[in-house]
Amino acid sequence: MRRDTAVMAVIGALVGAAFGRVWLSWAGDGIPGAQQALDLAGWLVVGGFLVAGARVLVSVLRAPEPAGGTETAPPRPHPGWFGLVIAVEVALIAVGNRLLHTSLDAPELSPVWTLLVVGAHFVPFGMLLRIRAFHVLAAAMCAVAVAGALAGLLGSPALWYVVPGFGGAAALWAFPAWALLRVARGRWTHDTPREAGAGR
Repeated sequence: MRRDTAVMAVIGALVGAAFGRVWLSWAGDGIPGAQQALDLAGWLVVGGFLVAGARVLVSVLRAPEPAGGTETAPPRPHPGWFGLVIAVEVALIAVGNRLLHTSLDAPELSPVWTLLVVGAHFVPFGMLLRIRAFHVLAAAMCAVAVAGALAGLLGSPALWYVVPGFGGAAALWAFPAWALLRVARGRWTHDTPREAGAGR
């Protein structure tokens, strides 16, 4: 992994951590009186990620660029592919939630649907970036979405929000933590065809 790739990994990790805070806040919709505490906890976690990310970023920028990195790196996908994936994701979330709040009259399914779509969009991301860990993240988030749907159907209506909220936050915090740890351990200096295409 080249230095610029490592920098993007750190930035991506921080973006994921920020969205994890959003999911934790959403869990508060199912727990009366807990919204303020969850919001505070979310900001504290994001703050911790920012501090850790800054330290990792400094170490990456200070480290020498690995020799031959630009020669062994796989070709980068066109940025337009990422834009297309995100556009489809946003459209599916918007249309789905519109239907849930209108003709389907099932607004409680909004967190489940949103988490399912967000999780699924990591599949093409993993294919474009050649990072199999994104597929693990996608599977985890989609599994939580299904679990949230079942929990809401079989248990308390609050679980429509609690399960996707906590589950989405956990997934979007675990993955950035893994990414930052990997970069901090210097894995970004290993730039071989096997490393680039296998699992990172």
